[in-house]
Amino acid sequence: ILTEPVRRNTGGTSAELLQLGTSVMKTVSKGQTHRFAVVLQAEEIAQVVVDQRGIDVLVRVQSVDGKPQSEFDSPNGATGPENVSVVAVTAGSYVVEVTPLAQNQDVPSGTYEIRLVTVRHATSQELQAGRRPDMLTARAVSILNGLVDSLRDIRSIQTRVRAKIQAAGLFRTIDEKMARRLATDAIADLRESINKLGSTSPEDSRRSGAGSDMDEFQRFNTVVQLRQEMLQFLAQIDPELALTFIRSTRLPEGWNLTSPGQPDQEVAMETNLAYQIASKDPGRAVQIAEEALGRGYSSALSNVISTVRNSNPLWAARLAKGAAAKLNDENLLTTPEAGSLAVNLLRIGRSQRIPSRLEGIAPLVDVPPLSDQEFRGLFQKSLDAALTFSPEPSQNYSPEMNAARNILNALKSMPADVQSLDPKGMAAVGEKLGQLTAMQNPQDRYYEDVNSNKSIDAALQSISLAPLNMRENLYQQLAQRAGREGDLVRARQILTDFVPNLRNRQNALNNIERQAVYDAINKGRFDEAFRAILEMKAPRERANMISNMAAQIGRTQKKETVLNFLEQARVLLGPSPQAESQEQMNALLQIATAFGRQGSSRGFEIVEPLIDQLNDMSAAAVTLSGFGQQFYLDGELQMNNSVGNAASQIHLALGPLALVDFDRAKQTVDRIRRPELRIGAYLSIAQHALNPTPFRS
Repeated sequence: ILTEPVRRNTGGTSAELLQLGTSVMKTVSKGQTHRFAVVLQAEEIAQVVVDQRGIDVLVRVQSVDGKPQSEFDSPNGATGPENVSVVAVTAGSYVVEVTPLAQNQDVPSGTYEIRLVTVRHATSQELQAGRRPDMLTARAVSILNGLVDSLRDIRSIQTRVRAKIQAAGLFRTIDEKMARRLATDAIADLRESINKLGSTSPEDSRRSGAGSDMDEFQRFNTVVQLRQEMLQFLAQIDPELALTFIRSTRLPEGWNLTSPGQPDQEVAMETNLAYQIASKDPGRAVQIAEEALGRGYSSALSNVISTVRNSNPLWAARLAKGAAAKLNDENLLTTPEAGSLAVNLLRIGRSQRIPSRLEGIAPLVDVPPLSDQEFRGLFQKSLDAALTFSPEPSQNYSPEMNAARNILNALKSMPADVQSLDPKGMAAVGEKLGQLTAMQNPQDRYYEDVNSNKSIDAALQSISLAPLNMRENLYQQLAQRAGREGDLVRARQILTDFVPNLRNRQNALNNIERQAVYDAINKGRFDEAFRAILEMKAPRERANMISNMAAQIGRTQKKETVLNFLEQARVLLGPSPQAESQEQMNALLQIATAFGRQGSSRGFEIVEPLIDQLNDMSAAAVTLSGFGQQFYLDGELQMNNSVGNAASQIHLALGPLALVDFDRAKQTVDRIRRPELRIGAYLSIAQHALNPTPFRS
């Protein structure tokens, strides 16, 4: 047994180097992952054995570039060998990770022995399997190139821009030039859509008729959402382009629907951008944040200061001082974002943050963000603003009251040395909070007691003092809370004792039982969850539970167990190959997705009949559009409706299935009649082909 392992750095994380003829004995427990390195020449294959001795482990192999290559978990439980193959397409250091299979259950630690058994030249068949990621990449690029060409025929701004953003994200690692071209095209499309908004206004839309009003507001909401998605993407590849994008795509004045007292969204976007780049380019982050501060406030500014402080305390202090100076002239209650920023500055103003030593260079001397005088001034201003607030006698809520309460709560949680700056003022904080709380709607106070950290007994006492017409609903909420906390016996008892209405009591009991099933699923107790699902009578409720279980199963269970569960779940949904409800459609597609994650072609047998159903639904939606739901806009199906949701679920299912059989997945996508719906499916299979998740052997 090797007692002092040689260590090799792999991608910045230490891994023990495995050597022929030497074994390593380890003890592993829940939450741990052990990493081992195997150094191979091109076209070699290594056989590694992990002998389990009292714990069931999952073994993962990573290629030289850190991408997942394969997974191994035989059905032998906690005893016996996991036989692992490592194929080297290129020379380098491959990583073998060993981790307990049951990560969401309480399992004792156990031991295993790992050893490198053989290293030899790989056969042509083994090399072909090792080169599969490269083949998938080539097919994904072909799909994406064809998709880019087809986008010129798409009229919907939402479909076109979102597809270009997603395609650009996929091209980032394989064709930077194409990624930038797509991003630039998407920006141009979005600007054109914003310019069209500029020719009208919300009032013009309302006067022109209800139908036009709906279309214009739908376009406006689409533009706002796409702008956020575009910014998130650009911030990752080019912060300067992201900043230019924000400033060149501001919404027309007539469409600025920000309510008085609400934060300026443009300021928030620029400040968040500064935060995203603060660790990589602190100087530029400070410049962007200062420019945004000149126009308004964002509570995220404190995050920029904290991040910049790690690398340049002086720049962080410059930004903090500028913010504090501006806050001195601001009403902290009528501008809620200013109040939030003030207390955030106080929180970081006294924190000790000394950057770590990097590569032998001594850390910079830490500079407090605010001087003692500046800190005292901001503290006193915040305290005075909250204490002097005086609401109208009949008023139980206002934005100013909420801001005052938030400041008081923040000051109350400050360290003792901060509170000692004004002992008399801080003594009045509790009294002021009590006064504002007393002015709250009594109903709100009772609901706060039920959902707070108070004990169940204390909450029951509070409910007994509530008006009679409120108590039954409060008891139901308290029972739900007890169920969420795992005390189902107490939850049922509360309902039995305090909810006299039979129907209401039964509905509440059903909700608690459903919550228990969700808890069992979340904790990986699938046998228990499945038994509960079998007892459910309502088909829609059963379908919802199956959908939830299928979405989570397979991450820490044996492959054989997972496939058995999925087959049983499919039987529970009935014999029809097509869905009878939205809930059943979702459940079928979640099952198909789970089959795909396990490397099973069974998922195709579920998805393919649903493609025909989707085609029928999208055709019927042409007639139904405008009657209840707006299915189509500019002649193309929108995704924010029941038909679009079904299409999105099909897209998600086809992604994993593309790794099982890429050609069959593409042929399945080609059967989708509407081009705007095929686009999302092509993107899904391309994404999975470029970032394949290995199947478990």
